[in-house]
Amino acid sequence: MSWMDRRYLEDGWLILCLVPYVTDFVLTFALLAQSGDYVRFFTSKWPRAWIIVNFLVALLLFLLVWSRRRRPQNIEELRVEWAKPRSWLAISLCVGFILRLYAASAMHFGDTDEIVYVLHARDLHLGRGFVYPLLQRLWWIVWSILFNPMPAPSALLESHLTPDLASLLFASRCLNVLLSTFSLGLLYLIGRKLFGEPTAILAVVLQSINRFMITGTESHAYSENPGNFFFLLSLVLIVYWLDSGERNRNLASFLSGVALAFSFSCRFVMGIFIPPILAIRFLLFRRSYIVRFLLGFLTVAVVEGYLESIPTALPFGGAIWLIYTNIVEGKNVWWGVQPWYAYLQWIYAFVGFAIVFLPYAIRRTRATYILGILILPFLGVFSLVPHKELRFISCLFPLIHLLLAQGLVKAGLRTPAVSLTVTHALAYGILMTLLW
Repeated sequence: MSWMDRRYLEDGWLILCLVPYVTDFVLTFALLAQSGDYVRFFTSKWPRAWIIVNFLVALLLFLLVWSRRRRPQNIEELRVEWAKPRSWLAISLCVGFILRLYAASAMHFGDTDEIVYVLHARDLHLGRGFVYPLLQRLWWIVWSILFNPMPAPSALLESHLTPDLASLLFASRCLNVLLSTFSLGLLYLIGRKLFGEPTAILAVVLQSINRFMITGTESHAYSENPGNFFFLLSLVLIVYWLDSGERNRNLASFLSGVALAFSFSCRFVMGIFIPPILAIRFLLFRRSYIVRFLLGFLTVAVVEGYLESIPTALPFGGAIWLIYTNIVEGKNVWWGVQPWYAYLQWIYAFVGFAIVFLPYAIRRTRATYILGILILPFLGVFSLVPHKELRFISCLFPLIHLLLAQGLVKAGLRTPAVSLTVTHALAYGILMTLLW
């Protein structure tokens, strides 16, 4: 693709991404014209004010990016060195932890899946057997030894839960808050190895203040959180030793398989990542590393299958039950059906204006190929599943934020358009989390 073609592609992508903000703005004023009380119109659902803010930001962003096309790019804008990068990383981790803990404390109970996971991890309620035995029960045993009983916040006590169940649910939420915060650190390690320090720090910033991740998945007692943590840990072990010595690669290959098996133990659908990871290892490593990776995965998987056979009399009985119920019998449609493109719409809405700079990150590099091999197959499989929830693809958002951060860096962190995008993301993420 020539430079001229790429420029037209970036301009077309810019317009495509910003048009919905204009239509939302027009529809909002159409509703406003029908309302007699303008003040109540905005105060009754205060995020409506963000529609106007988003329109103004979209207009300004369009002008900034478009005006930049009329002048030569200054290569010095692309060379950004973070002053005291560890301080920025520490601040991002602290902000991410505080926002997630606040959401876990202030959010009422409203999803029965939380109770199912918590009770199942504690004492195998609902007759589901060992669906996630190895880690779900270990998490609860360790957590209960350290923090049981834990006082429950008023938000959960007001949700018509018993005090014991509210305390149990809050303890599980706090554990997942810790795991999602540790995941931010793993995201930094992956980004630093694949793209460098600026991209890694910016990806952590975007993930740490993403309101939909904070309030949607990472502050709840879902099995996705430990699953995502071990998935990222597996990726760290893969990418961090890409250029290391022979002995380190052998150990890293084995341990990355173990980590992915732990992720599979938490959430069986994480097994979808096995073929993409094997493809990455086949392209970047010798076949011996694939064998060691599979050996690490199977070491844990065999234990997993045996433990599940204790209550179900069938190896991997719990996972097989879930697959049969949701896929073969198709009972997942009982909880709602979304069109195949729903996840694409959600990703567009949830990552904000940073998606404008995605084309800047798409280059023929090893890092881009790795992320593409991981993101696209997983997203494609889940797009075909009728029942869709944000938490099902929550493991992809750290990888998506890595790509977006690389696009922002390539566009120039010192440019007004990128500064505006990052500022909006910070304001929107923090304020919407605290005031939703």
